[in-house]
Amino acid sequence: FTRRLRAWQALCVLQRFIYPLEQAGDDAPFAQLLDIICTSLWRALKALALPAIRHFVEAFAVAICRRFPQRLVPLLFAELGSSDAQMSQVLGSLLTVTALVAVPDEVPDDDAAGGSASPPGVVSAACDATTLGELLTAVLPLCCASHGAVRCVAQIIAHRALRVVLAAPGVGSAAYLGGLLHFLENDRDSCKVRRRQARHLELLHVESLCNVRGALSCGPTADGAAGADPIPRTVIEGVQA
Repeated sequence: FTRRLRAWQALCVLQRFIYPLEQAGDDAPFAQLLDIICTSLWRALKALALPAIRHFVEAFAVAICRRFPQRLVPLLFAELGSSDAQMSQVLGSLLTVTALVAVPDEVPDDDAAGGSASPPGVVSAACDATTLGELLTAVLPLCCASHGAVRCVAQIIAHRALRVVLAAPGVGSAAYLGGLLHFLENDRDSCKVRRRQARHLELLHVESLCNVRGALSCGPTADGAAGADPIPRTVIEGVQA
């Protein structure tokens, strides 16, 4: 567990040194790593992992997708709509990354409507109304998923994406989605779900996890001491039982 955790902590810190080949030049040793990440990242997100490890896997995915949205956001959407991403843990991770990377910020008057602002640093440049419309195809069915966390994050993404798609010129056949947007914005339970889940997303602290001090100072520890190796609570509870 500790080896896997430290490996993902290191990747979070080192991702800033990854450059596309056209920017890195011939002398950069990390020039081709982006191509490897484009094929390997999704396999890592689909692998079973304890929450402490998955926390850093998701942070790495968010950080690298924000740096290279043109390359990775289309792949993220494709993975979200694939049949391989049906486990709740996998869907939760893919939706978390999507919510922190691909959907645009809320407008300032959203708090008055009961919504919530998205975390800072969201990249939406690679996501126009057409792209977000394709995202909605995969996300809308998940708004009624049986798993609570999946359902909550899907509603956040759907709400933000719908506001962009329906505001775009030439909405045409997508106009019927206005009723769904109206419900998400005015239903008291939906507003409460979005606020609560938005606060949970903010706890990921991607910027903090992607530096050495932040990566090594977070996570549950066995004795609470600073710098101690994190131990999963499930393991501790199992030993105590």
